[in-house]
Amino acid sequence: MTVQAYRGLSHVPEAFLRILDEDKGSDFFVSRAFYENFERHGLLPGSELRGFAVGEPGSPQGITVGISPSGPVGFLRSNAIHFAHPDQMLYRAYTHPENGLRRDVIEQVAEALGRGAARTDIVKFGAFDPRDGLIEVVGELLRKHGFITQAYFLFGNWYGDVAGKSAEAYMAERPSQLRNTIRRRNKRMDKEAFGQFQLVQGGEPLAPAISDYVRVLVASWQGRHPMDKNYIMGLLHSASAKGVLRLGLYYVDGQPAAGQIWMVTAGVAHCYRLAYDARFSRLSVGTLLTYEMFRHVIDVDKVERIDFGIGDDPFKRTWVNRRREFWGIAGFNKGTLAGLRSAATDLSSTAVKRMLIRLGLWKVVRQ
Repeated sequence: MTVQAYRGLSHVPEAFLRILDEDKGSDFFVSRAFYENFERHGLLPGSELRGFAVGEPGSPQGITVGISPSGPVGFLRSNAIHFAHPDQMLYRAYTHPENGLRRDVIEQVAEALGRGAARTDIVKFGAFDPRDGLIEVVGELLRKHGFITQAYFLFGNWYGDVAGKSAEAYMAERPSQLRNTIRRRNKRMDKEAFGQFQLVQGGEPLAPAISDYVRVLVASWQGRHPMDKNYIMGLLHSASAKGVLRLGLYYVDGQPAAGQIWMVTAGVAHCYRLAYDARFSRLSVGTLLTYEMFRHVIDVDKVERIDFGIGDDPFKRTWVNRRREFWGIAGFNKGTLAGLRSAATDLSSTAVKRMLIRLGLWKVVRQ
């Protein structure tokens, strides 16, 4: 099988792009629409998306998407590619539905990166759930094709299994402190202001709902990222078109006070973005909105799992009760001086040092 590396999705032949939707097409986070919006609005300056296509346009076998963070840097002009999902979802190599041989696709890409036309100094793959074994497969294939590898921790992820439960039954299992907080905050809202919950999935209400969400985002600390608004607006429209968007808003006396983006895809409700206007923090608008979103995705969407995304924020464990770890794996190319120097810098391993001494390169990489 041949491997061709394309700079930007617009240069990838259509036959390979279709795989992004055909392979587990119900999962929005691995869809073509998601990557196209990220390429337009989410990339940092100097970065670009790379599509590694395996096979021929007439017989496509698979594709994996990477991010080149910037041009070559440093004295040795090292280059890198990160095969990591922009939102830290699980890594996937996408294959033609009739093929399904993900290992073959990953191996072809690893060979091209290690010794072939797409030779790269540093590669990173992630995120992986170590329990499914894929991180071991990727590490094995990288080492086979000339890389020194090291696995590393990325983040913790909190989630809850809710299949077959009602929202009432699920909340009854949560800590009494959370239930009491929700009850007290609802009473306070009824006494001090008029609170209103709205959930929007698409149609005519979407445009004003996005406008209100952006107002909340700008008023929060999250609105400081220069590309955030354009990326989020594009994401909301793409997700709505796919039918996976659940945009929740909480209003206080008619003013948007909190907003949350949830995605319901492949049986999982992803709590994607949380934002609130600090002026309304005394009313705990974020907590009230989260409660309403839980009720909707459990009772209406009937999801099997609620996923709180990246990080070990203390509040998450009050809403969900399970945690897993996501890991990544880095590869340093033994066939390039920049790869070896990066290995020597990043890996405090006597085995790496012995190998470099044997190759007569230890003094070079230490300069």
